[in-house]
Amino acid sequence: MLGGEREFRVKDLHDIARILRARPESDLEFWAKAGREFRLACESRLVGCEGLESFMESWALAHERYDADGSLTAVPFAQAEQALKTVIGLLTQQGIFPLQFPMA
Repeated sequence: MLGGEREFRVKDLHDIARILRARPESDLEFWAKAGREFRLACESRLVGCEGLESFMESWALAHERYDADGSLTAVPFAQAEQALKTVIGLLTQQGIFPLQFPMA
């Protein structure tokens, strides 16, 4: 994702999967709010995002780091990856992507 150097946080993948368990795709009100908050967070940090392709950058490294983190065993990587794709699909349906914020 554009916007400068950021810490690579594989725990976020784990968290997305757990949120999706609690708030299924059918909870459209929740995901609409989540989409608005995601957009606002990106905008406030001037972080651009094209959608799934932005999240898939360095995916092999994400997989490696995820598997190496013993605290993430409750959600297998494949499940976390599928959850990410589901959530990105929901946000794409809302027209969230692409996110581009020119420097002022």
